[in-house]
Amino acid sequence: MAIGRRSFEEFYAGTVDRLLGQLFLVTTDLHEAEEVVQEDTRDEWLDQLPTQSDHSQLPPAKLQEVLEGIGAAVDALGGSFTMRYTTLVVTAARASAAT
Repeated sequence: MAIGRRSFEEFYAGTVDRLLGQLFLVTTDLHEAEEVVQEDTRDEWLDQLPTQSDHSQLPPAKLQEVLEGIGAAVDALGGSFTMRYTTLVVTAARASAAT
């Protein structure tokens, strides 16, 4: 079932404060609560990398070459690294069509 604009707005309005509050309890800093930190191992990063950016458009042989190079770089860092993510929510309202 597709979620409509109004139902998404209601969902977001009912969820955002609760989620932000839970993250604030963990981080004790509002700015930090708005960001998420993820520790990624080599294998975890390489599993998700093909779905990001234009990697999904690479031919299989080229993608494998890129993954091997990135895997070697992560191995050189000790096999894992911390990736910082910032959560951004963007909403838009469709304007009425002129008649």
